[in-house]
Amino acid sequence: MPKRIQPTTHWPTPEELTRHLRIPKARKKELDELAAEGVRQILEARRKASSRMRVKRKVKPRNASAAD
Repeated sequence: MPKRIQPTTHWPTPEELTRHLRIPKARKKELDELAAEGVRQILEARRKASSRMRVKRKVKPRNASAAD
């Protein structure tokens, strides 16, 4: 049975990736702005969804005469 191999290289940073992929600084700035806008929209949608769930979770009061 072959011996297991564990890679020990580090994960590249975003800056290293942009250098490796040769992305221009202006394009990187545009991509960063798009990513920030996407994250903002996701967080806003989650906030709206959680607020809707809180509003819907009302418990109806029990009928006291039905409990007897």
